[in-house]
Amino acid sequence: MISNNTRVNTASVFAQQNVANKNEKKEVNAEKKAQETSVVNDRVSEIKSQIQEGTYKIDMKKTSEKMALNLLNL
Repeated sequence: MISNNTRVNTASVFAQQNVANKNEKKEVNAEKKAQETSVVNDRVSEIKSQIQEGTYKIDMKKTSEKMALNLLNL
């Protein structure tokens, strides 16, 4: 028969593991978000630079496809 102390200790261990797993997931998500933000910021800086230099080119095919899909709610 399992004693109440063993049950409490087992529950405590599981709770601690659960908290550790949640903290680890939060850290991983924060790292992913930081990486995504960095990529977006780099791209924005690149486009801004191209616009200032007059070298930014719009891909009309991609733009029109996106606009059509948006208008069709796809």
